[in-house]
Amino acid sequence: MEDKEHCCAECFKDEYIRNFIIQEGKKGKCDVCGRDNVFVVSFDLVADFIIEGFRRAYETLENEGFWHPEEKRYCDPVTGNDLGQSMFEALYYVEEIFSDDLEEVLKL
Repeated sequence: MEDKEHCCAECFKDEYIRNFIIQEGKKGKCDVCGRDNVFVVSFDLVADFIIEGFRRAYETLENEGFWHPEEKRYCDPVTGNDLGQSMFEALYYVEEIFSDDLEEVLKL
């Protein structure tokens, strides 16, 4: 685990993500929050786990609307109205999967 691409269970509030990291991870240093001797996994591994859960909980919009590349959003093909939130908005603001401590780290 020499590369700087790992996050720890402490970076998340969501119990399923935390348990996944503890079960799949190894003790090491978190590259996000800097904690040492905590369970860490690669960003790719935890991202795959989050995306898998996200797909089970939310409908995809690819077949329901069109992507507006300039505005970076899905639009209703008839009205042009916004069809939903980005994955980040849903995970951060609705699902609130990230630890409150992480907000302080992100401000640095």
